[in-house]
Amino acid sequence: MPQEDAEDAVDRFVTGQRESQHIPGLSLAVVRGGVVILARGYGFANLEMNVRVTPETVFQIGSPTKQFTATAVMMLAEEGKVGLGESIARYQEGLPARWNGVTVRHLLDHTSGIKSFTSLPDVMARLTFLPTSRDEILALVADEPLEFAPGERYAYNNTGYYLLGHIIEQASGQPYGDFLHGRIFAPLGMDATRVNNMDDILPHRASGYVWAENRWWNARPTSMTWAFSAGALVSTVLDLARWGGGSGQRGTSPEGNLGADVDAYDAGRWDENRLRVWVESERPPWVPLRGP
Repeated sequence: MPQEDAEDAVDRFVTGQRESQHIPGLSLAVVRGGVVILARGYGFANLEMNVRVTPETVFQIGSPTKQFTATAVMMLAEEGKVGLGESIARYQEGLPARWNGVTVRHLLDHTSGIKSFTSLPDVMARLTFLPTSRDEILALVADEPLEFAPGERYAYNNTGYYLLGHIIEQASGQPYGDFLHGRIFAPLGMDATRVNNMDDILPHRASGYVWAENRWWNARPTSMTWAFSAGALVSTVLDLARWGGGSGQRGTSPEGNLGADVDAYDAGRWDENRLRVWVESERPPWVPLRGP
């Protein structure tokens, strides 16, 4: 199929899905052989100001944040600052004693058995625009029993990736966002990718909306401190295309090689020399600021 016809087909498909699924706006990049062959915006980044989406529009990316968290942990592991087989209690104080058998590896591959705090009833309704501390998040699940013995099986887990962010900070001596910027984002030229701080003035940031009762509502403003290293990054499709092209084949030495190999999750099996992580793209829960 000629590229022009292919682009028309992509436009028709995306436009149809955007309308049927009530998506106010989205951006899309198609990458072939490490080269972006199509980058396009659809719909609106801000409905009130009538601002259209472009490939430079900055969106919250949610759980794909975990790719970067996992890569940061593997960088520190290669430097001997984190032991994948070590108990997480070595890197974090004040954790429940029942978590002592959980290793860093268990957090990485979602086999810890720790309760995922986002699975608790109505937890999203309790999160506000005010910052949420580590102790507040961990208190949500600290009294919950393990759902299974560490390593016994796989269960997608946001608590695990939240904890990994704090392990990165402890092991590196840097804030999570600073470590990612210096070691991943800046070397790859991912200038729009960062931890989402709602207080910052962020050029090209898309606004959030909720579709309910056949109309749009502004999404409830929420501090992304609750998501942290499990889902608090913002990025653009162009930055993510740079990440896709720059992370898969290189080592993680500070001299410029970047990104542990990030492969598909392999049924919980680990090769000690490679990181195997499954990253699931979630549709995040929403709580309207007002309305029905």
